[in-house]
Order: sequence, then C-alpha cells, then structure tokens
Amino acid sequence: MARPPPDSDSDSGSGDHERQPAPGDEGPPPFWQWAVAAPGLVLVLACLGYLVVQALAGTPTPPDPVVEVVSVRQQGARYRVAIRVHNRGKATAEALKIVGELKQGATAVERSETEFQFLPGESSREGGLFFSRDPRPLQLDLRPESFQAP
Repeated sequence: MARPPPDSDSDSGSGDHERQPAPGDEGPPPFWQWAVAAPGLVLVLACLGYLVVQALAGTPTPPDPVVEVVSVRQQGARYRVAIRVHNRGKATAEALKIVGELKQGATAVERSETEFQFLPGESSREGGLFFSRDPRPLQLDLRPESFQAP
C-alpha cells in the first residue's frame, strides 16, 4: 500500500506549527515603526534645513568681544576681578587677550591680562584678573586687545 505524501503544514504529527512567511511577504510595518521613524525624519530634515540656511547666510560677522565686570573680591593679599566676555559677532575668536588697567586719573598704576583660548560667536566666557591694589576706588579700564582667526 502506498503512503500519502506528507502534508507540508504538519511536521511529525504536531499540527500546531505556524507557517513561516515567504521572503517579501511580511505585510505592512507595524505602527510603532512609523511612530519612531516619523520624528527621526523630522529631525534629519530640520538639521539639513538649518545647515542649508547657514551655508546661504554668507560670511559671518567678525568677532566683537565686549568685556564686563561680574564682581570684585579680595582674595588673600590680592584682588580678583571676575569678568565676562561676550562675543557679539558670529565668527570665533581664538587666543583672545583681555587687558585690565587700574588708572588714577590719566595714569595707569597697574595692569593685568588674561587670554581666552576659544570664544565662539554669540557666546560668553568668564575669567578673572588679579591686581595687588583694590580696584574699587580706582578707574578700571577693561578692553580686548587682540585675537586670532581660527
């Protein structure tokens, strides 16, 4: 007697095996894949748009550092003048040298300087200058002296 051919859906008599989908027959992607992909696409397009706008904007304005006093405090036998430098320009300033002079009338009585290695456009950095004299009763002149282009 001839045996019937084995059923392709059954395997050794256990009839509870699922049929494996053929390649390319997975159906539409689940909702969660779309939910994750959509914000990712929006972020990528936003970044590309920002880069295109920046590229078309032209040459950035040169560095324009502005120095302001944050505080003056005695620190041991010296006085520390905390400063904040803000770059109003769009270009970066490297090796930005800030000079502080204490003046009595028109005469400079003491000088101190500091250097900021890197000051990006439209950003601020803080630092300090040390003086042996108390700057509060004297005239404090703060100014950027030099910088380098990156």
